[in-house]
Amino acid sequence: MGDLAPNLVFALALGVGVVCQIVGAHLRIPSIVLLLAAGMALGPDGLGWIRPRALGDGLFSLVGLAVAVILFEGGLNLDLRRLRRESRAIRGLVTTGAGVTAIGGALAAHELMGWAWPQSALFGTLVIVTGPTVIGPLLRVVRVRRKVATVLEAEGVLIDPIGAILAALALEYVVAPGADSFAASVLGLVPRLALGVAVGAGAGVLLGFSLRWRRLIPDELD
Repeated sequence: MGDLAPNLVFALALGVGVVCQIVGAHLRIPSIVLLLAAGMALGPDGLGWIRPRALGDGLFSLVGLAVAVILFEGGLNLDLRRLRRESRAIRGLVTTGAGVTAIGGALAAHELMGWAWPQSALFGTLVIVTGPTVIGPLLRVVRVRRKVATVLEAEGVLIDPIGAILAALALEYVVAPGADSFAASVLGLVPRLALGVAVGAGAGVLLGFSLRWRRLIPDELD
């Protein structure tokens, strides 16, 4: 089967995703399981109906937008009071836990699959991320204590940017190995992170103030 048109690829992926969500809800299984199965079945390694390359450069924009929406929604579901009570466990997961996962993943890739250390380090940073799209469906099916749910929800949201930053640094090292190039990559990442934090904080403050004025934003758009 030849490559489908980009709009058809997007529509097919969106439709299959919705169906997987509905079926998962009725069967009471995490929808991420069905989404992964559908992706493998319909993707390039399966039937080949959905080929991301058909979207061209637009794929990166769609992925970036989707990640932003997912993290924004996940952040809205977090309760700051509950986060403060479980802050110690959350900090441990996103710092020590992330480090243990990265090191363990790198060692496994090197020892079991025989990869070189740079590629193994990249794999270790990639497997750090869980994300709200994984944790959320699991928590809706598996009932856990409220404290555990709070820790897992917070970890799923907070670990995404941490894992993305570490993976970007690891990728830079794989592409251009060497202490000088790696240091240049780190220094180049700092201003971009600072700009992102400033823009995000400013937009959040502006949105918060705008929501206080009831007549500024219509109720159906809140």
